[in-house]
Amino acid sequence: DYAGAIASYREAARLAPGNAAVRSTLGGALAELKDFAGAAASYREAIRLDPGFALAHNGLGNALWAAKDFAGAATSFREAAR
Repeated sequence: DYAGAIASYREAARLAPGNAAVRSTLGGALAELKDFAGAAASYREAIRLDPGFALAHNGLGNALWAAKDFAGAATSFREAAR
């Protein structure tokens, strides 16, 4: 039930706006529904909150790759590997 999960993650993000893990997990759920723009936005917010969060950089790379932004994906994957 990705729609239900997304609603729960959005509520968690509202309740804990500084929690990067919640934003990253929301990005993963959005990516499962092929909302790659929404996933990328969520991963970017997670990265803004925690610039060293490798999982969010990797998730952003996957979302950008799926959206055919290969240059952006490569940059994100490099950041994840740092």
